[in-house]
Amino acid sequence: MSSRKANPEKASKLEAKGDRLLEKGKVEKALRKFKKAHELDPSRRELYDKMISARDKLPGDWEMEDFVESVSLVMEKQEEENPPIRQVHAKLSPEWDDARMLVLTIVGAADENEAEAAIQKLVAMGEVGTRAAIEILLKLKEAPEAEGAEDKEEEIDEPKE
Repeated sequence: MSSRKANPEKASKLEAKGDRLLEKGKVEKALRKFKKAHELDPSRRELYDKMISARDKLPGDWEMEDFVESVSLVMEKQEEENPPIRQVHAKLSPEWDDARMLVLTIVGAADENEAEAAIQKLVAMGEVGTRAAIEILLKLKEAPEAEGAEDKEEEIDEPKE
């Protein structure tokens, strides 16, 4: 996402230009206008549909980047429409298993330096790290109080290989 200041009026104008370009078959230019409009007004959910539609109409064979962009747009739209799905998307990220292992390292750290190093790495992971930490903490909280910490950690599903 861009650091541009929100400007719904300019976003509407860019969207209208994108619509006209799309009608003329200028798909790439239309997609660029829709993306700029989205940067200026990310609250407009209908722009996701327009970006996805334009993305799907681009001619030629798709490369990996094209597929990633298309899936990313669909996921962003889903998150706007249904915020709890962000947790599901976080679990699909390549960093999820690493984040979970860092949380388990923090929970079971033998010394403060080991925990601090894991904490720094987890923080650097941003939202994925935060969501992994929350998931594990909630599972630890749900575990029966009579069990020891080692037993609680074993209840948490080990990351997939």
